[in-house]
Amino acid sequence: KNMKEKNTQRKNRHICIYAQNKQGWQNILKMLSLANVYGYHYKPRIDLDCLFNHLDGVIVSSACVASFLGTSWGMAGLNKLVEKLGSKFYLEVMPHDLDSQREWNQKVIEIASEKHITVIATNDCHYPQKDDAKLQDICLCVASGSDFDDPKRMKFDSDRYYLACEGEMM
Repeated sequence: KNMKEKNTQRKNRHICIYAQNKQGWQNILKMLSLANVYGYHYKPRIDLDCLFNHLDGVIVSSACVASFLGTSWGMAGLNKLVEKLGSKFYLEVMPHDLDSQREWNQKVIEIASEKHITVIATNDCHYPQKDDAKLQDICLCVASGSDFDDPKRMKFDSDRYYLACEGEMM
């Protein structure tokens, strides 16, 4: 997809980009600037061309179930990332106790095995502690302008999107 394209669909996908060094940090800042100036459509976003032009000093991982891997161009993008980043690209699995997550984790493990990519265990964090789940839910209502009692409003499907300790991750 082209980050400058503005359409009515909001099908953005996720990817995680980490700075390995100062050059990587500068590249992340550049991508953030480009995302806000040229790629903004509901939210800042980049495309694969932008990412591929700013790979020096970064480490990339596949992100959550909403990853780019779930798109029609996902495997082509994955192959290109592995070609350009090698061992600085990782596939992610997460311990969320959801059918969709378990299915996704299995798919990721199969891809990793087939393509010899390292798998890392991460946790989709949206708040610091488990007890903050209700506060996060209220924040989502405020941000989306939704009524808390509306059964159709945006809502997380679990209270497990907090910063889990090592024991909980295991």
